[in-house]
Amino acid sequence: MKKIIEPGIIAILTFFGIGFIPYFSGLFSIVIASLIFQLLNTEHELIIIGLTIILIGLFIPSNIISIKKINLGRENKVTTKVIGLWITLSSPVIIFSIPWILVSIFVFTVFSYSSTGFDKYLERKMKNWSDLIKDLTAGVAAGIVLHILYSGWLISPYVLAYLWK
Repeated sequence: MKKIIEPGIIAILTFFGIGFIPYFSGLFSIVIASLIFQLLNTEHELIIIGLTIILIGLFIPSNIISIKKINLGRENKVTTKVIGLWITLSSPVIIFSIPWILVSIFVFTVFSYSSTGFDKYLERKMKNWSDLIKDLTAGVAAGIVLHILYSGWLISPYVLAYLWK
């Protein structure tokens, strides 16, 4: 049974092998997550939220087991990046077009890779859970920024002039 469980845990923690790609696995997983989002081609954010909850539900027990039994040799931030980006993309204000998806990827990447005092505090207090919490908060913060960008776009003079014609 151990021969089956450990590869499964490693597959979940590395988002089915993407985490083994050296140097750019976090950015590569963001691209893969956005492609999966685009392939679903849906305007129902509930599907993406459901997939995110399922991925969190798979990640948490596998992370607990890996903390106790498996030493992966390096930190893995791949699945947490996918979870954070899916939270950002599930924002109801995103117009499902390539420019808005690229803007949301950029905003999430800025928040995810920025380092703050909160991150250092999380690293001290919760060593193995800090990446998940950081990417969850980055996803929520990116969603808030996208709401602000969307509302600013709606009240821009060009849009208002077009609507009043």
